[in-house]
Order: sequence, then structure tokens, then C-alpha cells
Amino acid sequence: EWAGEGIKPKPKKLSHAQETKFNAERKQVLASRPDRHLENVIIRDEPINPKIQSGRMPRGVSSISWNQSLRNPIGPEWNTSYSFSKVTQPKITAKVGQNIEPLKKSEKKILTKRSF
Repeated sequence: EWAGEGIKPKPKKLSHAQETKFNAERKQVLASRPDRHLENVIIRDEPINPKIQSGRMPRGVSSISWNQSLRNPIGPEWNTSYSFSKVTQPKITAKVGQNIEPLKKSEKKILTKRSF
């Protein structure tokens, strides 16, 4: 411990035989990938968790308007400070320490399935 307390030793490098074996396995795996000819692209092999991704668009949003909203960045680097604050401002504001009443169940009938 001549370098001081808390200093961890560097991990040992692979031997020449281990390195060549690792590189051969890596080349074999990369050759079987569908994105091997695409530079800087990784195609996911495993499916996306359905809990994370929805299978349909939100109600009232068309695919054209959704794609158009994705093309326009929201960051302060690309927009004026006024438009950035207007877009990112929360719809409901409350003062610190103020009680927030829970939402009431609406009386509207919600259709779960459409019958054609």
C-alpha cells in the first residue's frame, strides 16, 4: 500500500491467449447480428417489455401529430425562454403546504369496447 489507503489495484490484463479467444468469440457473435453492416446502430434482439410500451396511441392523438411533436425539440437550447417555460409549465400549480383534494370520479360513461 505504498500509494496510499483506499487505492485499489488495477485489474490484470488478459493474457495473449485469453485475448485472442475473447476476440474470436466476439467476432463470431458480431457476425451473427442483424446490425453487423450498420455502423453505430444496435438492433434489439429481445422484445420490449409490454408494461413499458403501449400498443396503441393515446386517445385524441393521431400518428401524424405524434410524429410531428417528436420532431420538434423542447429543450431551452432550441427554443426561446418564453416558449420553453410555456411548454414545460405544469397545468396545475399549488403552493407549498397546500392540501390537494383527490380527483372525483366523473359521471361520464367510459366505453371499454366498441361494438360494430
